[in-house]
Amino acid sequence: MIYLKTEDEIELLRQANLLVSATLAEIAKVIRPGVTTNQLDTLAETFIRDHGAEPIFKGFPNPYGSDFPASICASVNEVVVHGIPNDVPLKEGDIVSVDCGAKLNGFCGDSCYTFAVGKISEEANRLLSVTKDALYKAIAVANVPNSTYASAVSPLLPNPANKEDMVPPIPRPPTRPPANSETSIANNTLILSRHNIQSNNTATTTGLSINLPPSFCLKAVSGRDSSQT
Repeated sequence: MIYLKTEDEIELLRQANLLVSATLAEIAKVIRPGVTTNQLDTLAETFIRDHGAEPIFKGFPNPYGSDFPASICASVNEVVVHGIPNDVPLKEGDIVSVDCGAKLNGFCGDSCYTFAVGKISEEANRLLSVTKDALYKAIAVANVPNSTYASAVSPLLPNPANKEDMVPPIPRPPTRPPANSETSIANNTLILSRHNIQSNNTATTTGLSINLPPSFCLKAVSGRDSSQT
């Protein structure tokens, strides 16, 4: 289920993500050989809390074991994702992906950046360059109306001309601001499973503002505090 965001909610998401960006910028200042990812974690948590927010990763429940123990994920070299910070010093030539999340005013920001530790190999540098370029290319496609991505998503949306295809309106929780007139489709909650899109696939739109044709303005932006939904 996706709740379409109002302009005010999108602004709150932007503020939360700006804090995450600022946190990653603070981490960038101290990454060097000899620094541990636990030190990066302490810096991140302190910075986030000092700005009136809370780290959303710390204490995140794990159905298979202990809750996540840190405020950031730190994945060094071959570690693919969600690495747990530790006391092993970073070495010259390492690359470390730092994933950071913060909840501010009830909305969450989440971003990851991969840093070079000192001088890195040509292979590692190419990896960072190509993946960064791929990200920006994907963002460009996702934000262009009538793009290939938008064309792929459009058929999955309800067709207002077909009453059988439309999901009955579901009242929003009292804590949600009323939808504005520009996104009247927000009065209907889209249940994508109706169109055989499973939850693990819908996650691919997380964090994107997809500009579809004027009749649809789907802002599939993640981050609402689960207690408000």
